[in-house]
Amino acid sequence: MHIRRTLSLSSLTSRPAWRLGALLTLLVAALAFLPATAQAQSHSLTATVNSDRSVDLTLSNAPGNWYFRIGSGSCTAVTGSSVNGISGYKAGTYSVKAYSDSNCGSQIAATTFTIPSVSLTATVNSDRSVDLTLTNGPSNWYFRIDSGSCTAVSGSTVSGISGYKAGYHEVAAFANAGCTGVLADTWFNIPNPPQSNASLTTRVNTDRSVNLTLTNGPSNNNWWFRINWWGTCTAVTGSDTVSNIQGYRTGTHSVTAYSDSGCYTEIASSSFTIPHPAVLFTTVNNDRSVDIRLSGGLTNWWFKIGWWGDCTQVSNSTTVSNIRGYQSGWYIVAAYQAAGCAKGTHIALKSFTIPTATLTATVNSDRSVDLNLSNGPSNWWFRINWWGSCTAASGNTVSNIAGYKDGDHAVAAYSDSGCNYHVAATTFTLTTPAPTTPSLTATNITGTGATLNMTGYTSAWSYKRTAGPADTTCSDISSGTTTATLSSLTADTLYGYTSYSGSGCTTANKLYTVHFSTTDYGVGNLDEAASGVSCSFGANGGYSSLCAVAFTTGAQSGGYTLVSITGDFAAKTGSPGNITVAIHAADSNNSSNPASSATVTLSGSNPDTAGLHTYTCSGASCALSANTTYFVVLSMPGTAGFNTYNLRATTSGSETAHPATNGWSIADSGRNKSGSNAWGSTGSYVPMLHIAADDVIF
Repeated sequence: MHIRRTLSLSSLTSRPAWRLGALLTLLVAALAFLPATAQAQSHSLTATVNSDRSVDLTLSNAPGNWYFRIGSGSCTAVTGSSVNGISGYKAGTYSVKAYSDSNCGSQIAATTFTIPSVSLTATVNSDRSVDLTLTNGPSNWYFRIDSGSCTAVSGSTVSGISGYKAGYHEVAAFANAGCTGVLADTWFNIPNPPQSNASLTTRVNTDRSVNLTLTNGPSNNNWWFRINWWGTCTAVTGSDTVSNIQGYRTGTHSVTAYSDSGCYTEIASSSFTIPHPAVLFTTVNNDRSVDIRLSGGLTNWWFKIGWWGDCTQVSNSTTVSNIRGYQSGWYIVAAYQAAGCAKGTHIALKSFTIPTATLTATVNSDRSVDLNLSNGPSNWWFRINWWGSCTAASGNTVSNIAGYKDGDHAVAAYSDSGCNYHVAATTFTLTTPAPTTPSLTATNITGTGATLNMTGYTSAWSYKRTAGPADTTCSDISSGTTTATLSSLTADTLYGYTSYSGSGCTTANKLYTVHFSTTDYGVGNLDEAASGVSCSFGANGGYSSLCAVAFTTGAQSGGYTLVSITGDFAAKTGSPGNITVAIHAADSNNSSNPASSATVTLSGSNPDTAGLHTYTCSGASCALSANTTYFVVLSMPGTAGFNTYNLRATTSGSETAHPATNGWSIADSGRNKSGSNAWGSTGSYVPMLHIAADDVIF
């Protein structure tokens, strides 16, 4: 029979010690054979990463106290089922384990969590400020630039960080106040030059104050400047310009613009020079040129003479010399520091006076003219009439100017070879004196008749036709008779009659020759004395040369019709080909020259012998306008060698018109041209021609 006994703690404790130990050993051994669920409960560990990159841990079936370790970190105690806001971990994947003991020796659960990668971007703006952007970071974070202060940020971006000098700077983002728990870092570079499109200009005013202008600076035009390295950092608000900075001594001063109130962040630099007090000196030379000298230290400056003058630069010199072109009078000259010569910015003023020059013209008994210029330059130029050539003169006087016809002539003196700068002016008048030697003229000219008039000779005389339709008849005129009537003449024909002393028309007794045309209008100089050859035309050493003579029509309403042109030809050279005589209008770009194209070409034979040769015009193209200048142009197709025709010349400007009041004229000099060269003047030699015209018949 078995006896059942119940053990109690009291009974156990009442037993001897050896028996109690044996009983406990048996109890532990029995527990080892119990099911696992009877030993411990099952656990799972969950890790959650928050938006601020902190981590929450939750342990299911957690005991009242448990422990965890992240990676190889410290063993941390937890009371309850969870722990929240674990922070300070960089991007990456971490293991975390839960333990039941404070030594983290008995693991009861494990898991992992991943902190996402964070990037920090630094952007340098045009005003040298910096923007920071944190990607995949917490919404509240901190940053530090170089060894600067730890600064809090809310959101992903912080903008407009300024005050950094040129060069590289390190910036880091942190998760915690105090800048612990690095999230990301990067570098940024403030460029040097600090703002490539910014520029600082300076202007020194006449009162020695200074203006500064900043171009392409900060967008809000808030900036600072410092003059010289020891100067005060001065603010400029809402403007790109600061004016009238005063108090600086003579000399050069540096000036720098900055984007911050501490004058750390340079954005542009320049310099300015306060000059010595400027003084301007002017000297008028005996040739009427002017020298200007500026004292005060500037060697690059500008000047303007008169309010209308050009702003002219002087480089690397305090003096500018030989200024020419100013007429008599009083002038102000101003010196400037800058191009543009802006009104009111001059640094010095001075005046000078060009003395009054006087030009006088004296007509000599031989109809030549002398010019005298007093108080003028020693080398000067003159022009007679507006169409005349610009002619050089040396000294005070030029003498024996000849070749001008009756009438008033204007003459002006100039100080330059282009006759642009006027010095003085005057006029002279040429008149035909009463003849003191025998002279023959033609009056009462009609289409079929005329009257010859002998003046300065009262003895018996004779005459015969020497030009025009052939006629060798010699007519004698008795003493005391001064006129002879001509009849049975042919209309529109040029005639020449020569007078002789005594009877018989002996060549040795020749007195005077007159030419006239039986047309209604025209002009000629065939009655003047020949003075050699005026110009040649044809082939001149392989070049084609031309000759031209300008003539001006009268004022008859409706114009005229050209009838003929007669020239006084000298002996030809070589064997020239066929001659061309044509009428050209004046060149629209230069009225002193003929136009390139002819308006009409005349008909006639080659002048193979010396003497008068006539070329006639027919058709509607012969029409001439009133008060208009035309050119007679003589040419010949070019050949090799020297094969030319030659026109006789006269140095007299006198002409004969039919009738005398018709207003026609011939230019006082011819024009010639060789090859591709420009037209040139024949000087005082006037080609000898006669132009005949009628009323308009077309």
